[in-house]
Amino acid sequence: MLGSRRESGFSLLEMMIVLGITTVGAYGFWNTRQMSDAQRLKAEALMNGTKAVQQLNAYLQRDQKFLATAGIVVAHDGTELQLTRIRPNQSDPLATYQVFFTSECSPFPQDRSDYSRIFKSEAMGSIYDASHPCLAKLNCAAGLYPRVRISTIGTGAAEYAASSFPQLTQSIIGGPAGIALCAEQGTGFVKVWTETIQSEKSATLGIKTKVVSQPLLMTERTTGPSELVILP
Repeated sequence: MLGSRRESGFSLLEMMIVLGITTVGAYGFWNTRQMSDAQRLKAEALMNGTKAVQQLNAYLQRDQKFLATAGIVVAHDGTELQLTRIRPNQSDPLATYQVFFTSECSPFPQDRSDYSRIFKSEAMGSIYDASHPCLAKLNCAAGLYPRVRISTIGTGAAEYAASSFPQLTQSIIGGPAGIALCAEQGTGFVKVWTETIQSEKSATLGIKTKVVSQPLLMTERTTGPSELVILP
């Protein structure tokens, strides 16, 4: 009788072994899930930041195709790129307007808790240090964030559906929290790049930020009309 009951049940040791295997399996699944969530959130943040820079770069690509002679000026210590381009639907090279791609510090809305959570004064030192020379030129104070603003002077300018990057139409957590554009002009070349403050939602650490640098445009022809070459 005792033997038949032993055959149909589990000993305490067997139950402990089964419980241990189950616990290890559950922990492994949870740990893998946490890692995959973190990787997914990181990929989403990078993609959102890339989209903003790509949209900004699309305007640069379009405008560089219609540059007037000597139509490139780098100003304000490299934080502004000025392009003089021919107006749309014009064959006259003198029918031009100016477009400015300006990096600046702008106040963020006080009701945006996502900005106040990211742009804490104690966390900004590493963002604006020498390892990020473009952002360091701005060195935005507390309550301000770096952005790129597009403005024009002259009539008949092309359309710029978005004039500020990043746009404040959605939460910046998990996307670009700030963008700075810088340009460098030398003998026979112009170099343009962006530095994006990328916020990432971490599955374990909350919100963290990093800076992503991306080259946009490079070189200026020294003979004939000025022309920027788009980097791949």
